[in-house]
Amino acid sequence: MKRLSLILIVFLLLSGCSRMEAKNEAKADNTHKEEIVTRDDEKEELVLTNVDKQFMKDFVGSWHASPSVGSGFTDRYIFFEDGTFEYLPSEYEDREGFTGTYLVHKNRLILTPAENGTDKTLKLPIEAFESEDPEVSPYRIKIRINGQYFWKYSDDPMLWME
Repeated sequence: MKRLSLILIVFLLLSGCSRMEAKNEAKADNTHKEEIVTRDDEKEELVLTNVDKQFMKDFVGSWHASPSVGSGFTDRYIFFEDGTFEYLPSEYEDREGFTGTYLVHKNRLILTPAENGTDKTLKLPIEAFESEDPEVSPYRIKIRINGQYFWKYSDDPMLWME
C-alpha cells in the first residue's frame, strides 16, 4: 500500500510540473523581447506584452494636440504600422520636427529619434485611450501623452503627408 501511495504521489508531482511548463510556455508566447538602443548608446531590453503590441496598433494614425483645427495645426504625431513615427511641431512656434521609431511599453511611449531629432530617447508617460464628447470634438478618440491630450484625427497615417 505504501508503494502504491508513493507511486501516486510521484505521478501527481510529475503531472503538476508538466502543467507548469505548459503554462510558462503559453506565457512566453504572449510576450516579445525588444531591444532599444538609445542615442547615447545605452541598451535596454524590453519585454512587450500583447497589451503593449495592441496599444501600438491602436496608435497607428494621425494625432493632433487640439480637438479641432483653427487657422493652423498645433503639435502632431504620425504613427506608422512599421513602428516609425514623425513629430510635427505647432505651426505657431519656430521648432523643428523629428522622425524615429516608437514602442509602447508599460504605459510609456518610447520615442527613439533618428539623426535629425533630439539626441535622447524619450520615455513619455501615456494614459488609456478615452472617448471624446462629440460636442467637444468631432474626433472621437483622445489620449494623454506626457500630460497633454492628443486627438486621433485619422487611422490613416498618410493624412498629413505631403
